[in-house]
Amino acid sequence: MPVMSSKWEVAIKRSASGGQWITGGVIQFKLRNLESGTLANMWFVGAGGGGSLAPISFSDTMKPGFKAVRSAKQTSFEDIDRKSAIMRTASASNGVSNIGAVWLKISTGHNPYGAALFDFKIYSAQFGPNVFNPSSTTANVGIDRHWGKVLIQYLDVEPEVLPDTPDPHVWPGPIPFIPDAPPPPAPPAPPKRVTLEADVLFGFDSAAIKRDAEHQLHNLIYEIERRTVPHVEIEGHADSSGADAYNLDLSRRRADAVKDWFVRAGAPNAIRYRVIAKGEREPIADNRTREGRARNRRVEIVIR
Repeated sequence: MPVMSSKWEVAIKRSASGGQWITGGVIQFKLRNLESGTLANMWFVGAGGGGSLAPISFSDTMKPGFKAVRSAKQTSFEDIDRKSAIMRTASASNGVSNIGAVWLKISTGHNPYGAALFDFKIYSAQFGPNVFNPSSTTANVGIDRHWGKVLIQYLDVEPEVLPDTPDPHVWPGPIPFIPDAPPPPAPPAPPKRVTLEADVLFGFDSAAIKRDAEHQLHNLIYEIERRTVPHVEIEGHADSSGADAYNLDLSRRRADAVKDWFVRAGAPNAIRYRVIAKGEREPIADNRTREGRARNRRVEIVIR
């Protein structure tokens, strides 16, 4: 009997794609059912459109470890097998190092746009040769959107759930049915405030986010996904150097840049995130010292 679960772990295993405008692709995931602990390979096979520099590309690379995800409803490996799905990918590689993102939605029926069983995103990166995680990736840059199906390949058979064996010493009369009490609702995740130093996120007097600082924002997406309906406020702060009006404008442009990044990254409900410009009004350190001014130049993100 299949083991049902809404808690899973998933990781990218390998992928291949062909075509520069009309594309076809295969991507392999490794999927773990956390209720049973069993593993399966999940293959997405589909075709669609996109843009790619190379007509055919292949990678055999995987960021170590799993990402925790939830299915939209209690399901099993058998429920997922051969279901329709939509997959979007974006990747860049020089043949050794590579970065990529995959968004996969598995539907409950034959319409890939219908109600979802799964809807998750995975970000992966590998920089330089790694003997623990060898790569045979072809150099390529591409963005694709495919429609297709997912196929399950079992790696470990889920245990059978056997019916209770009747006790021969008990009279086989009717047994009263006592329904279980419904489980208490899970408490909402507490609000979280995260402070990011502006000098780490941005260049001097700039509102452009540095590429090597984007991982700090990626780490916040999982925290946002824990909320059923996330409410996020992005506050921009400045030090007291310069005119008040200029500091207020700079803090607003930096907060807007963080919101725009969340929208492009596909963070939940990101278009509704609230941006607040504080300028130099709420310092947290002494503006008379260099260290204090550096602490006051910041972006604070409140997640509810």
